[in-house]
Amino acid sequence: MSEDGWISIGPEGRERADAVIADARSSLASAGFPVRSRRFPFAMHHDVYRVRLPRLPGGGRPRHADVARMLNAWAAGRPAPADYAWQAIEGAVREMVGRDSRLADKVPADVRTGIESVGGGDDFMRWASGRASEAA
Repeated sequence: MSEDGWISIGPEGRERADAVIADARSSLASAGFPVRSRRFPFAMHHDVYRVRLPRLPGGGRPRHADVARMLNAWAAGRPAPADYAWQAIEGAVREMVGRDSRLADKVPADVRTGIESVGGGDDFMRWASGRASEAA
């Protein structure tokens, strides 16, 4: 872990995550999802999870930076480097479907499988909720 609390996934893990994101972006774009934005997938993920995650000690909602650190720490304990990317993609897909429910039935099979590999976001939520209860 670095001084600022970030856990490095290393160059191989980063390459794997980048490849997963590029493939998912392509699949989602072909299915009509608006993934051309620089916000895909991380900023979209963080928008969703800053509301879904438990409030911080003191009662405030997590900021984007808080969600980013949580995602990073969660991924560091996961067996597959691709989980980091799939969790971010899950949040992005959740945000896009929340904005346009017609997209719900259009999630490509490869993306659906990747999202399922991280429990559809539930693995991250359980982990983060456990950390919040430990901090309380």
